[in-house]
Amino acid sequence: MDPVQEIKAKLSIEDLVAPYVPLKRSGKYLKACCPFHQEKTPSFYVSPERQLAYCFSCHKGGDLFQFIQDIEGLDFRGALELLAEKAHIELPKFSGKSAVSKDLKDRLKLINRDASKFFVQNLWTRGEAEKVVTYLLNRGLTEKILKTFEIGFSPEEGQDGLYRHLLAEKHEKNDILDSTVCLARDSESKDIVDRFRLRLMVPIENAQGETVGFGGRALKKGVEPKYLNSADYVLYNKSQIFYNLAKAKNSIREKDFAVIVEGYFDVMASWQAGVQNTVATCGTALTEEQVKLLKRYTGKFAFAFDADKAGRAALLRAIQTAQPFGLELFVITIPDGKDAA
Repeated sequence: MDPVQEIKAKLSIEDLVAPYVPLKRSGKYLKACCPFHQEKTPSFYVSPERQLAYCFSCHKGGDLFQFIQDIEGLDFRGALELLAEKAHIELPKFSGKSAVSKDLKDRLKLINRDASKFFVQNLWTRGEAEKVVTYLLNRGLTEKILKTFEIGFSPEEGQDGLYRHLLAEKHEKNDILDSTVCLARDSESKDIVDRFRLRLMVPIENAQGETVGFGGRALKKGVEPKYLNSADYVLYNKSQIFYNLAKAKNSIREKDFAVIVEGYFDVMASWQAGVQNTVATCGTALTEEQVKLLKRYTGKFAFAFDADKAGRAALLRAIQTAQPFGLELFVITIPDGKDAA
């Protein structure tokens, strides 16, 4: 069977839409306030009989593929891959591309999930992490925000604490290495250590809210790099991902503009202040891939970069990168010497 037809046979439009908006029965239809624009009177209808979801006000929607393309900001191929995962269908290989099995992707996602839980538990249970929590609270972040963003801690003690934890969780050595949270110091992969040690840990999610990587901030002065990211691998490429897009995309769509900041903590401070349409680049200058990704949700970008010399240079590069895409660009001014957080 064709993968598209197989997906349609296994997934129902009402089950697909339900996690995004609360549906209420209205005769043979289900209705809700539209997830694509703000409204008080429901104009978004789901037809289980025809397997369609459509807003009669903003005219967005269609079959389950079109709905996912619109709600997740994906092209057809991206929607096909996401729905194939939900339907537990293995897509055929495409010539010219090295296929990565769904099983491997799922195993790598589980490793990142378990690593994130390990870091979070360390932050709230290890004695040496108390100073880290105090530092974060003194920066003005609340305990609620730290838990919302699943901030964690990687201890300095030992060099393979995470690796041993992941083995205890029944993950395979080769998968752990593929996830890049640990690395081998020898050619035979016998000497394996954690990538992140004595760092404040920030999980990085893809647009669907799955943890695929980490950013680690050094906690000891003089340690370089100050910010260490997961290495690029199957699930993660820092030039193609925004920090916090999964949490921010609905707000970005509703407000029809995105605030782009430089750092993880700028995002958290903005979120805490009620500005939830905020994303950050993942330790890299704004790329064309990131612009194309964010453009799926809005055509208006507002940059709130640091006011120092490096921030101004980054702002200029970001504007130059975004200008060719026909966007409305804005700059949020910050007092000299200050950053967004």
